[in-house]
Amino acid sequence: MTRPNIEHLRDKLTLLKDDAQFLYRYGDIGASLDFFRTLDSADQRRFLCMAFLHGDKDMQKVAEALAIKTSDFLWDSVQLIAELPPEDRAEIDACYECSPSSDPIDCESRIRWELRQATRTLGQLDFEEAVWILVPDSLDTPATWIEAVGEEGKPFSLRLRLPSSIIYDPGKDKEHALLVKMRKAACILHVHNHPEPSGTIRHDWASSQDLAFAAHWKSLRPEIKTKMRFFVVAGKDVAEYTEASPCILQWCF
Repeated sequence: MTRPNIEHLRDKLTLLKDDAQFLYRYGDIGASLDFFRTLDSADQRRFLCMAFLHGDKDMQKVAEALAIKTSDFLWDSVQLIAELPPEDRAEIDACYECSPSSDPIDCESRIRWELRQATRTLGQLDFEEAVWILVPDSLDTPATWIEAVGEEGKPFSLRLRLPSSIIYDPGKDKEHALLVKMRKAACILHVHNHPEPSGTIRHDWASSQDLAFAAHWKSLRPEIKTKMRFFVVAGKDVAEYTEASPCILQWCF
């Protein structure tokens, strides 16, 4: 049986938060108990330890209630954490940490190099394409390019691609796997193209949908949002944008 992705368990911690008011009012728990019972004993321990180690007080209270309700003995949080296998503790802690960043100058140099490749790959297309570029710490290791187009469970072909929009919904399993890879990167770039003639970069290059996309991905894992940067390519021109600004920086390669 495949173990749940650690990012999947982290997402499910919101069930504990949602059940907190129910516990305080009625002394019982709901959706979190249903989910907890789907886990085997090892993953129940992982889930509870995540709540005890990194959750707020509400999550910890519901986690205690889960432990009491589903066990023949009282699970002490300190003992539970102490008995957690070292590899599971390391995985949990890594889920809330950023990888060490490389030297900022080296990182900027790598980013500019990757953007040059993006202008050559995406700049002349007549349909929109998008990629994640995960830049590693090591200068000797190539960056990982991951297509950021498509919808879970639906075949996607070039014939269905529109010249001015992109559908991207990877589904939770792929999203969680991607977040694990992102956490190990020094820089996380999202690059998409606007299939229009190259020219002077306009300050409205990034659309409202682009800004919303950036805001969404930065909200998923606050501890890695500072490593995320978003770019639009048209021909040899590149513009960087944030969740709040359509264009803050521009290059021409």
